[in-house]
Amino acid sequence: MPPEAIRGGWRVDEAGQLTGEFVPNKGHGRPRDDFELLTKADHWLDWLGDQPGRAVRDGIEELLAQQVEGAKVEWLKITKEPKFLTGGKPLADDPGKAQVVRTGLAVEFGLSVVRPDGRRDVLTGVFSLAVAGDGRAVGA
Repeated sequence: MPPEAIRGGWRVDEAGQLTGEFVPNKGHGRPRDDFELLTKADHWLDWLGDQPGRAVRDGIEELLAQQVEGAKVEWLKITKEPKFLTGGKPLADDPGKAQVVRTGLAVEFGLSVVRPDGRRDVLTGVFSLAVAGDGRAVGA
């Protein structure tokens, strides 16, 4: 559960007993997307467009909608540092440079998805996306 979704908690004493004092969470509010672990990574993400987080979110939402037509992601958070793999081949006329021939990433996430009937589910998982050779993207 995202920290902003928690209204607060009850204070406990040194013995682990509840004191009866409720401490509100000052950061409580509507959960929101968090792509910071993806966008702060020191890795080439141009292949995902101007908004890499949005590209990942859209890919996940598309996969969910294939399973439940009309499903919409409410919020999505990248929960661990993404894993990247990029491969290239040296340029014939400049061996100090390389042409990217394949690239991919895997991101661990948590999200809330709303079905057309209004039912809400919180899901966790790993989304992977790879592009090779001819530019076709494959997501899973």
